[in-house]
Amino acid sequence: MKQIENNRTNNDAIPGSTCEGADALRLQVITQRTGTIVLEWGPEPDTFTYSPEASRFAFIDHTRHCLETSFVPRKDIHPDDWISVRSAARRLLKGAENIEVTARLLLKEGGWLWCRCTATAMQRKNGRICHLLLTINDADALMKAKEILAYQVDYDQLTGYGNFDKFKRDVNALLKKRGDKKYALWYYDLKNFKYINNIYGYDIGDKMLCYWARVIHRGLKEGEAFARVSSDRFTVLHLYRNKEEVEKALLKRMDNVDLDELLEWDKEKRKIGTLMDEYRAERRKVSDTIPQMKKEGKDTTEIVEKMKELGNKIDDGMAKYNELDKKIFNYLAELPNTPDDDVPTGGKENNEVLSTNLEQPKFDFEIKPHYEILKDLNMVDYERGTKIAGEKNWIYTGIGARLEWALINYFIDT
Repeated sequence: MKQIENNRTNNDAIPGSTCEGADALRLQVITQRTGTIVLEWGPEPDTFTYSPEASRFAFIDHTRHCLETSFVPRKDIHPDDWISVRSAARRLLKGAENIEVTARLLLKEGGWLWCRCTATAMQRKNGRICHLLLTINDADALMKAKEILAYQVDYDQLTGYGNFDKFKRDVNALLKKRGDKKYALWYYDLKNFKYINNIYGYDIGDKMLCYWARVIHRGLKEGEAFARVSSDRFTVLHLYRNKEEVEKALLKRMDNVDLDELLEWDKEKRKIGTLMDEYRAERRKVSDTIPQMKKEGKDTTEIVEKMKELGNKIDDGMAKYNELDKKIFNYLAELPNTPDDDVPTGGKENNEVLSTNLEQPKFDFEIKPHYEILKDLNMVDYERGTKIAGEKNWIYTGIGARLEWALINYFIDT
């Protein structure tokens, strides 16, 4: 191995060289067979040699200044990896014989390469390093594969949003630092979704799932969490808004709103639901005793009557439960979506113009409103829509219907 010696002061650089002759062949074989790049600082008088493959790294032109500090200059190490490299180097300087660290090193042609670096040092009695062997192995493919695996562990492969395991970790983190914030857990289940897969195919079904994931995710605010649980099920941890906040927001779109009755219905419904669960649990417990009683020849008449009584209570309770559920559904169906805090109060006449890109064109004839144009072109049937679905409803016809479906398909695809 060719070695260039240099007696130096503290600020001198240690000159380096590639290897020649038998040493060069030896390191070339090592690199070819193991993929290992070798750098070596020899004993005093100071020497520094390296295999030719090390020339691809930017630090090779600077590292000779850093033998007793970090061995590889900070500017040639990725910022996110600098702390771990510095920590490993300090362990070596404090007496450790071997260190290993994985970090991204800067290439001369630009870009970063993940590398597994191993350093072995020999030290004098005074603790100063007198001989250092550094080996570098390409770990780029391994680390990128690790990043992909880490992504797949936390994210749903279809929608690209977090999965349920990540959701649980995110929720735990949010709840630990929530302070006086209140949260509500929402659970979304796309009803009869299987029919979309059966009728239109799984490709369309997948697009629908991605579409709904985007729709739900767009409604999230800072400090909330969202995930696809499985198949057609999603869940969201929403920041809880009290009754006064919701009423204040809804008044931007309504003349009058009072949620007291709705909340009473919901309270009664949950109370009945809890009671029904208790009745069912008791009925199962009683039912489990019947086979043993019959086996022992005991009379089960009283037990059977008790089960019938519990069954009647459950039927009556579920009738009330379903009635309240229908009331709540109909009430919520009539409410508008809760506006964001920055939405102005009132109808569209109160909308604020945020920007204007072009001047409004001027015509020398009277401009027709869009609804008259749609009617003249037979794209919309307002009369039939009103008869079928009531006021302010319409039916797309002809090219209007085709345009509507084209827009829907475009939104799903994008």
